[in-house]
Parts: sequence; structure tokens; C-alpha cells
Amino acid sequence: GTGDEYWSYSKCDGVECSDAWRVYVLKFDAVGTLEWEATYGPSQGDWAGEDICITQDGDFVVAVDNGAFGFLKLNTSPEVEAS
Repeated sequence: GTGDEYWSYSKCDGVECSDAWRVYVLKFDAVGTLEWEATYGPSQGDWAGEDICITQDGDFVVAVDNGAFGFLKLNTSPEVEAS
């Protein structure tokens, strides 16, 4: 997606609201089988994933927007190496 939001909807269950933005990453193998999926972001506030790149060592860097801009570095499993 573009990250643009034209219509607002919210439903809160006391823990999290449906309009909260999270970074959702899926990793597939060479034949298209899902290896893992993970969601990243704080329990409060928004984290929009803007772009993702594969590094030379095979890890991933995700550009995130949380009102400021930052990066999330993931290794080949869904573990965060740095944010």
C-alpha cells in the first residue's frame, strides 16, 4: 500500500484498537512456502512499515514511520536485531 489513509475507522477492545498501524512481515522460501510471519510495533501508538530491503548478509531492514522515521533490522528469523 501507499501508507495513505483516506477513511478512519476504529474499534477498541480495551487492549488494542483496530486502526493501530503495525509492521507486518512475511518471509517465503524460494518456492513460495511461508517460512514465518511477524508483527512489530508498540502496544500504544502507530508503526507504519514504509519499505523493506534485504541486506548483503541476508537480513532485512524495514523503514518505519512512527511520527518520526526509523529502521527495524530483522535477521533471517523474525527476531529484531536493532531498532
